[in-house]
Amino acid sequence: MSPLKFSFLFYATAVAGGILAKDYCNLIAMEFLFLALLGVLVFAAYTKKYWLFHPLVFYVTAVIFYLLCFILGFLSIHWVDWKDNQSNYTHPVVYQQPYQVNFRLVQEQMIKGGKMQYFVEIEGIDGRQTQGQALLLSADSLGQIGDRFTGIGSFHPFSTAVNPGQFDYRAYMLNKQVYLRLTLRQSIYVSTKQSLYTELMSVRRILQEQLHKNKKLSPSSKALLSALLLGNRSQLDEQTTATFQRLGLMHILAISGLHIGLITVFVSKVLSFLNGRQRSFILLLFLWSFACMAGFSPSVFRTVLLFSLVVFAQSVRSKQPTRESIGLALFLSLLFKPYWLFDVGFQLSYVAVLGIVWLMPLFKNKYTSSRIVNYFLSLCYVSFVAQLCVLPLQLYYFHSFSWTFIGSNLVVIPLITLLLLVGFCLLCIGWLAESMAAFLGVLLDGVVHCIFVVLRGLDGVNLYALTLYTSKETLWGMIVVGLGMGTLLFKPRLKQIAYFCVLVLITSLSCFQLTYQKQNRDEFVIAVVPKSLPLFLQYVDQQLFVFGQEEQTKSIVEGYKKKYAIHQGIYKPRTVAYQVDAEHKLLVLSKEMPFYELQTRFELIYLSENVQVNMDRVLALHQPKMVIIGQAMSQWHKAKVIQSCLKKNIPFHDMREKGYWSSQFL
Repeated sequence: MSPLKFSFLFYATAVAGGILAKDYCNLIAMEFLFLALLGVLVFAAYTKKYWLFHPLVFYVTAVIFYLLCFILGFLSIHWVDWKDNQSNYTHPVVYQQPYQVNFRLVQEQMIKGGKMQYFVEIEGIDGRQTQGQALLLSADSLGQIGDRFTGIGSFHPFSTAVNPGQFDYRAYMLNKQVYLRLTLRQSIYVSTKQSLYTELMSVRRILQEQLHKNKKLSPSSKALLSALLLGNRSQLDEQTTATFQRLGLMHILAISGLHIGLITVFVSKVLSFLNGRQRSFILLLFLWSFACMAGFSPSVFRTVLLFSLVVFAQSVRSKQPTRESIGLALFLSLLFKPYWLFDVGFQLSYVAVLGIVWLMPLFKNKYTSSRIVNYFLSLCYVSFVAQLCVLPLQLYYFHSFSWTFIGSNLVVIPLITLLLLVGFCLLCIGWLAESMAAFLGVLLDGVVHCIFVVLRGLDGVNLYALTLYTSKETLWGMIVVGLGMGTLLFKPRLKQIAYFCVLVLITSLSCFQLTYQKQNRDEFVIAVVPKSLPLFLQYVDQQLFVFGQEEQTKSIVEGYKKKYAIHQGIYKPRTVAYQVDAEHKLLVLSKEMPFYELQTRFELIYLSENVQVNMDRVLALHQPKMVIIGQAMSQWHKAKVIQSCLKKNIPFHDMREKGYWSSQFL
């Protein structure tokens, strides 16, 4: 018996666990453990003892392989970090200081207002050779992918989450291995780096221009075709993107299994006159070229790798199950690109695909003798299974769920299929004759018009069955219960039902206990609000009191609602004094209310801005346990406050550097 009989999907979970354990395990200890486990396997391989053939040894060996994969995941993410830190441009950089920067364009995107956003590789700073990516915003188009420039510019950090529930843009960009934002004062074109990637991007640009030159296509048709065929969603307007998102159709806009599958079938039919090996080689070359043209996004890489493994298996006449191809694709993706694990799209893609492969056999007896009816039944089953599997992640990340996803997929996907095939023909043969391009353009424009009419109709009757904030504890509880229920559906026996009931009971009690502890932890918060009056929030007895909400602070309040997993807040006006908890009272000092000589002693002092008070007298009068320095306070005034706090050995919290303040910091 061999432990490799376990699925690659089984070992991929170990790699994922190792990646998540990056900050919790010691690197040297893990390296020694890896060598020790490897030594045990080598010793066992060259030892011919009778006990090695005991069935228990099989499971022990499987555990060792699992631990080795866990450590591989741990080492892979550390290797990526180490490689990126070698000659990384961020180490000697001082923010906002001008440098002579040599950079190369790697990827381009169009953002709001028609501006261009570039991912650039920093090749040198002030004559010193470096590496690492940065984000560059430009009002005009700089050039083509692969172009090298030199210029004068400065680096700036990305904004980070300063309040709970806020989007952490810095962490998001770090997971993409983009470290800083580059602002250029002036730049000069130097040269172009020629590579296979730049050549493929040139082909992509030519195809993009071919779409734009077609006069029969409306702007909305060009934007949708660019997204579906070339992976360029920058031309889609916000309203269209929001409609796809509300209807649960965002997977259509991202190049995924639907698109790659249709292209694979189409190219296979065109190359049917070749033998199997030749056809497979050309098909693999075409798939990976298409992946490069689409920008090698996680969804494209995963899908192309999956179809490549299926094509390769067919070429060598292997009957490898689809789940094995998915498991191998996931294993290799995480091993070589460990940061993809933190990409929401990557998570949703794999969960949906694995759910479809796992649960679709339950519907194998639910078809009719009609091909047309079976086609629509298959769309219903696939849509239902995929949406059910991604439901926990969808509620956790997006906090909403639509009932119309089945109807949306049922109506839109056949039209999208027609659009993909005709659009693919336009890109491949439309350049041969203008009349042919015009005919295909008219046909495509009509299909796109039908799609938008259907989308508007579906959006008009769209219903949100769920709109709630889901905690991590609830997310894991839903995943465990979902796995148990899926297993039970395949083997609905009394013993399995009993196991499932016990699993649900234990999971429910655990989630309830963790959620109960979290919800019964009272907290008082001073939120970070840039260029606005202070915002105070108090969570007590499972109610959220908001003091001083304004129009520009709504998103911040929503973040705190997300944290406490509640829908409504109780809004009250600001005051100058708050009862934080039974032992602490807070005094707020501002320019309008600088009065501190009160009869009540306050354990906490909050200075919202430059307050003209004698700080030494304030501290001597109240003897606070902590001083909170607001974000609006100037550096000079803050230095004086910190000096007074240090003189009397009183702790302080600088909100400009540390973010929001919470009573749990006491």
